[in-house]
Amino acid sequence: MNEVFESNVEQNQAVYTKTSLGKRFANHVIDTIFFYVMAFIMGVLYGLVMLMNDPDFLATVEEDNLLAQYVIAFIGYFIYYFTFEALTGRSLAKLITKTKVIDQNGEKPDYATIAIRTLCRMIPFDALSFLFYQDSGWHDRLSKTSVVDC
Repeated sequence: MNEVFESNVEQNQAVYTKTSLGKRFANHVIDTIFFYVMAFIMGVLYGLVMLMNDPDFLATVEEDNLLAQYVIAFIGYFIYYFTFEALTGRSLAKLITKTKVIDQNGEKPDYATIAIRTLCRMIPFDALSFLFYQDSGWHDRLSKTSVVDC
């Protein structure tokens, strides 16, 4: 159910409607697609640069370094969400679905809040937290943010 709440921002009364669970799910799917596309492009560019510098690069690639792969994925994930939400208050999916992130005062969150929000997304099963708290996930609750319709 959509919740309507008011915020007093610089003496102007703003009314926001919390985004539906369906839009939140769409945001998650769309952002996941964008993240994988970005990761694929970055991987191809990295591979091309490495091949230009070392033609034997492919022969020396270690596939067993799973920890390094996870660390790189987490860094990429953090960069994707943090960059877009810190600069614009929206990820690419939120631009498409016309939603945005606000703090508890109804304003665009500061960098620290977005960093907390992004780190909390990496909590295992964060996406499943919407099954327990239908109006928000752990990354919303812990960072004291909400996603609202624009």
